[in-house]
Amino acid sequence: MRLQFHTKLTPPAVGLTLWDSVKPSEAKPNLPEFRRSTQTDDPEIKGPGTVLLAVFPGLRILPSDRRRRCRGRPFVEEHFPKPMSDLEIVHHPHPALRWKSREITRIDAQLRNWVEQMFELMYEARGIGLAANQVALPYRMFVINPSGDPEQNDLEQVFINPEIIKRNGSCDAEEGCLSLPEIYGPVTRAERITVEAFDLNGTQFSMDLTGLPARVVQHENDHLDGVLFIDRVSEGEIRSLKPLLEDLEAQLEHRRRQGQAPSEEQMLATLKQLQQERTAG
Repeated sequence: MRLQFHTKLTPPAVGLTLWDSVKPSEAKPNLPEFRRSTQTDDPEIKGPGTVLLAVFPGLRILPSDRRRRCRGRPFVEEHFPKPMSDLEIVHHPHPALRWKSREITRIDAQLRNWVEQMFELMYEARGIGLAANQVALPYRMFVINPSGDPEQNDLEQVFINPEIIKRNGSCDAEEGCLSLPEIYGPVTRAERITVEAFDLNGTQFSMDLTGLPARVVQHENDHLDGVLFIDRVSEGEIRSLKPLLEDLEAQLEHRRRQGQAPSEEQMLATLKQLQQERTAG
């Protein structure tokens, strides 16, 4: 996702509309209070009664008796050679953007390296969120920093195997996408959400989010199901965006003819191979 200062936008998006990018130094939104203390009685985490510092309002480390039974905790592998695997943001119509991602079953040095690269790519593109599908990884994972400022790295959050378990209210705002450059449109989303996920340590947490952070999480979570924000705009809007979408499609076809991009079949084969390496199916 991308952000731009827009004085006419009303809360809960705190003065931001997500339809263009700006330098972090130029956008100083009145973001919500991000730091809040929370407690855990789970001895597996820090021990009973330990106060943890959370970077988002409402973040909770879930006690063991409240963790999701329906989804397995990813196995955390501490010792694994760190391979070099460069990622890049892919654009429509790359098939990864329509791939329904599978849950991650292993967290290792490769995954941590990918997360690091995703943050770097997000900042380079002046984004505030990036899903694994957008770098051609078929995994249920995304990263966000609602400030868009790499200097504010305490606002960075990694979501592994996320699930939005509650949605309330609704609000409209313009959205853009790093995989759909120069394409923007109005999208209605829930104003408030509760999301559960795992972090890079394999610890499950829960967050109550509103405003911009809630919108970013919903946008990125859509990616994991192969849904783009253009799927949520009106028919009239999508007709107006069609020439821009066709231009992106022509660009990919041109790259293929020049031997600069793999075929559709090769892309799909790579996604299937990656899926087999790190998921249950």
